[in-house]
Amino acid sequence: MLVWSEQFSTGHKAMDKQHQVLFDNVNRLEGLLARTNYTRQEIEFILSTVNLLESYAKEHFKLEEECMDRFSCPAHQINQTAHLDFLAAVEKYQKKCRTAGFRLEVLKELHQFMLDWLQEHIMRIDVQLKPCIAASK
Repeated sequence: MLVWSEQFSTGHKAMDKQHQVLFDNVNRLEGLLARTNYTRQEIEFILSTVNLLESYAKEHFKLEEECMDRFSCPAHQINQTAHLDFLAAVEKYQKKCRTAGFRLEVLKELHQFMLDWLQEHIMRIDVQLKPCIAASK
């Protein structure tokens, strides 16, 4: 489970709010995957949640990349590359789900990937924006 704290703050209110929404949605997915004996509607809801996470991530990445560019953050290029890698990985998991059907182990693997990636990415790359924003004031 992801818990938001100030250590994840980038200094950009909208971006931090989007990170918190991503945390909430990844945590919601975790709760959904903890169950067994799913109905068809629950399976469809879980798969739509994964698709929602991907869509939301794309929107968030757009804002994040624009901010890093605007505030001349030195992590801008590595951030763009990391975003492309993330989306490629999510697409790989989605393809597995489409070809193999609903596979709980694949979805749990995807969830763990998202959990690990978000924490690592924010702490290693996104927080580099904070001093850039502060320097612009």
